[in-house]
Amino acid sequence: MKSFDPKSMLLGALCAAVLVCIVGAANVTGPATRRYELEVNEKNAFILDTATGRAWQTQVISGSSQTGKNFYDAKSKTTH
Repeated sequence: MKSFDPKSMLLGALCAAVLVCIVGAANVTGPATRRYELEVNEKNAFILDTATGRAWQTQVISGSSQTGKNFYDAKSKTTH
């Protein structure tokens, strides 16, 4: 039976530890955030794009609605 050199074992363990760290670091992501937030009350509805800060509003007054420009349009052409 062969005996193992302590330097080789240490080098192998070090390589394995570095590999685990690299693989673990590749899967780290930032905090999950939603791109669009929706706020609704009895008179208003707002859509906020958290990436750009742009907001859209629709207002309901006595059964009729007054909608801001582009409220119902698609908000993003790319999916995240």
